[in-house]
Amino acid sequence: MKSCNRYTGIDPYLVSQVRYRARKLSRHALMRGVEIEDIEQDLMLDVLSRKASYDPERAQWSTFVDRVLSNKCATLISAELAKKRGGGRGCLSLDGLLPEPVDEASLDPASVEIRIDLDRHVADLPASLTGLLGGLGKNTMTEIARATGVPKTTLYDRLADLRARLQPLHDYLH
Repeated sequence: MKSCNRYTGIDPYLVSQVRYRARKLSRHALMRGVEIEDIEQDLMLDVLSRKASYDPERAQWSTFVDRVLSNKCATLISAELAKKRGGGRGCLSLDGLLPEPVDEASLDPASVEIRIDLDRHVADLPASLTGLLGGLGKNTMTEIARATGVPKTTLYDRLADLRARLQPLHDYLH
């Protein structure tokens, strides 16, 4: 259960703390089957990516490392717990995703035309954008990201794509 990772040129204190936390995490019941090297790499990458935000006037290096590693360990355990609960699979309801059928005889011709164009545009959207469109009316981007397992940055990219694809409907909506 000893790691084969080598961290030459990296602060020895940081390496010892990462290895200690990785060994401790590898013994956690939820982390069974996860290689110790993978845990070490996740922890090390997290600390090194946050190193630029370290401010020596706010805390000592050891405190900073401890806080970053504690938070990352908690995040890894939460992620494994979510996988156990089925968190890796997102749930998507089709309710409200597509417009409800409407008695078109009771509507004015302009609203019928808008509905037809909207139906056509929604039908042409890829599944990833249709799912985002369905979720936007009821949820925040954070809630959609948690439910689908898709990062928020990706969702915002998809939202920009969705807006671009629905741009031809701009005249109808204003």
